[in-house]
Parts: sequence; C-alpha cells; structure tokens
Amino acid sequence: MENKSAIDMTIGTEWKQILRFSLPIMLGHALQQLYNAVDSIVVGNFAGATKAISERYIAAIGGGVALMFLFLAMAVGLGMGGGIQISQFYGARRYKLLRRTASTQIITMGAVGIVLSAIAFIFARPLLSTVMNYQDPLMLDDAVRYYKVAGLGVVFVYIYNAVASNLNAIGDSKATLYFLAI
Repeated sequence: MENKSAIDMTIGTEWKQILRFSLPIMLGHALQQLYNAVDSIVVGNFAGATKAISERYIAAIGGGVALMFLFLAMAVGLGMGGGIQISQFYGARRYKLLRRTASTQIITMGAVGIVLSAIAFIFARPLLSTVMNYQDPLMLDDAVRYYKVAGLGVVFVYIYNAVASNLNAIGDSKATLYFLAI
C-alpha cells in the first residue's frame, strides 16, 4: 500500500519536510474559511435592496458562522484523533488495521455529521438565541434561515475532514487541497 504522493517525513531536512507537508493543509483550511467570506460578500452585494438590509443579513451570517466554526473545529479534532491511529498503522505497515480504522472513522464521522446536521437544523433558533445576543428579531430570523441551510452541510464537512485526516495520516496533504480548490 505505497502512496506515491506521500511525503516521507523521515528523509531530508526536518523544517523543509514539515513545511512541504503542512503548507497544503494550511491552504486548505484557508480555503474552508474563504467559503464563509464568500457567503458574506454575496449577501452583502446581492441580498438587500438597501444598505441596512444588507448589513442585517451580513450580521446574521456572522452569528451562524460562529456556531458553524464550532462544528468545524470538532470535525478537525475528531479527524486528527483518528489520523493518529491511522498514521501509526501506516508506519507499522499494518494495512488491514489501517483500512478498517479509516473506514470506521469515515462512517463514524459521517454519522456524527448527520446527527449534528439534524441538531443544527432542528435547534437553530434556540442555539443562536443562546449563543448570540441578537437585539433585532429580524436579524435572528435571518440567522436561523442561514444556519439551517449551512447546518445541512455539516455532514459533508465531517466526511471531508475524515477523508482529509486519513490522507494526511499517510503523508498525502496535497490531495485534499486539490479537492477543496475544485
């Protein structure tokens, strides 16, 4: 189970290897954050007939993004946890256990993503009301609408992070960057 695009971290200058491996990961995380910025840009330019309405929509997105970041951080953490075990199996050349662990991680994170998507959709209003302090009820309504739509995508964020952590664990940090760029 040799991976042609994997970086062998045991050969070469340490700082160069770390940089070669981590740069695509950092760029990938930047791309993930860019999706939220694009939401704000689109809403700011096209959603409202007036500046006040556009500002309200942008503020509503900001509240939803804060909660979505919590789900993203949890996905990255779960992915890293599974990635540690996968990288140990890869280094020990225990490929049967690696495959089983990788598939278990993807299924588990997919299931967690489904549950969190449902929670985000069903409990959008109480979550946003508790975490964010919206003074304007219309802004809360806008935030709930945005959060429900964004929340449905949590399952895909979790599955992506499971696959990304599996690839990173075997030394391939570029494939996930290419996927995000497309």
